[in-house]
Amino acid sequence: MTPRARENIEFLGYSLLLLALVLSVVAGLNTYRNWEFVHNLPTVDGQVIGANIYQTTEKLLFWHQTVYVVRWLVRYSLDGRVYVSSAELGYKSGDRVSMEARANRLRPGTKVQVRYDPNEHGRILLSARPISESNPALLTVLEIAGVAILAGIALLTYARRQNPQP
Repeated sequence: MTPRARENIEFLGYSLLLLALVLSVVAGLNTYRNWEFVHNLPTVDGQVIGANIYQTTEKLLFWHQTVYVVRWLVRYSLDGRVYVSSAELGYKSGDRVSMEARANRLRPGTKVQVRYDPNEHGRILLSARPISESNPALLTVLEIAGVAILAGIALLTYARRQNPQP
């Protein structure tokens, strides 16, 4: 391997590591910002009264994919008024069976904590959601960062094991 080729491979390896660092920092800041916003919303106790799974089409890079989403109906009271609103976890899957399993986590009658918009009481979020479910894009970004780290390390290891030849 020529010294120039080795330098190029090392540059690519370091670039992938830098990309992973930037993605991780951006994902972390975005997650914190979302967490802070959600946890500053007021809460009220509610009760799940139903769930439905709906099908939608999501555009990916060059094709469309059918995905399923669970929407729960929740009843709660604020200032003497009863509200019924819907909430989703933001998680989508192409597998209907896995979404049915998610829907069964919160069956009708289950008590839940509801976070609501103080300016529009009908807009709600379910409180007891792991960050990975409230922000599924976070997992994708972290997976890409992980692949970039592994590829970067592999390239750097490969480049360093090569003996430069003039």
